[in-house]
Amino acid sequence: MAHSGFKRFRWWYIPLILVPIAVGVFLHWLNKPLQPPVVSLSFVGFKSTSTNTYALMCLSNLGPTRVYDTSRDWRAEIQTEKGLVTNVAPNYGNTVTPYGIKRGASVTFQIEIPRETQKYRFQTYFLWYPKHNAQLRITEVLSDHIGEGHVSRALESFLGPILGRLPDSESVYDSVATGWLTNLPTSRVAK
Repeated sequence: MAHSGFKRFRWWYIPLILVPIAVGVFLHWLNKPLQPPVVSLSFVGFKSTSTNTYALMCLSNLGPTRVYDTSRDWRAEIQTEKGLVTNVAPNYGNTVTPYGIKRGASVTFQIEIPRETQKYRFQTYFLWYPKHNAQLRITEVLSDHIGEGHVSRALESFLGPILGRLPDSESVYDSVATGWLTNLPTSRVAK
């Protein structure tokens, strides 16, 4: 009795063919250059407490490439009646973006400004990757689709050793700045 070719087909050939193709597609994706980010820094408004006034600034991602906020790392130049104040110590506010700022998203942070401010300008820093960072991207996908919680943390714990073996791409440290801003709070704190 003759065997048909279909019955004799070795099914284990399929992984031998598909795995190298999948690895090739993954490596192509991993090495594909990303577009440079399009980021803006804009003034949102003021926040006052009984003792301080803060300028609220918004870091927005306008492009397709994710950026990673380091708004806790900023530089300020503030013109006061007494002269120019530079390199004001950061106000460690409540901004945390562990999974990056997606296209169309933004984060707001605050910077203390003196009462006698006449004009000011700010510069803030961010990170971005010119190529895909597989470890970070897989973690972000888990967070985006599963959300924060026990399942996400369990998957990250399970995948951690595997992800740790993937190549890590170099990040680029970049910045964005405002021009001189002259808008001031309508009411000054502690006159």
